[in-house]
Amino acid sequence: MKKALYTLIAVFVFTLTCSSLKAQSVDVFFTNDKLSSDKSKVTADVYSSQPSTVIFELRTSKHPSFSYSAAGYKVIDWSNYMSCYVPNTSTMITYMTVNLPQGYSPIEIYLTNYPTVIMLLSKVNGVAASTRPIVFANYY
Repeated sequence: MKKALYTLIAVFVFTLTCSSLKAQSVDVFFTNDKLSSDKSKVTADVYSSQPSTVIFELRTSKHPSFSYSAAGYKVIDWSNYMSCYVPNTSTMITYMTVNLPQGYSPIEIYLTNYPTVIMLLSKVNGVAASTRPIVFANYY
């Protein structure tokens, strides 16, 4: 009888733990990414299934034909903006933390002198994320 009671309690605790973990999971991903016809801006959306804190990894690489390249990354509005200027080095990696609301949020990446840009989801609510990044090798 005691063994059955302990088994029942263990199953109950396991079920609660699993449902708690499922309730805390957040789906975050990029969608609708495209390059403008004049190659000066990338637009996209980031979707979050619930409000979350996201750390974006921004990789900006200099075009070999120019003395510098630059990219400005904007998520939602100008309060979430990071400018990356890449002079003589080949690649700059920076991080930007954004509080995303539930649903779709707009992204704009402004391009100067044809940089290659990669925008990754590094962490979602403190947990490492892996999803398709935004990648544009902007050669003319």
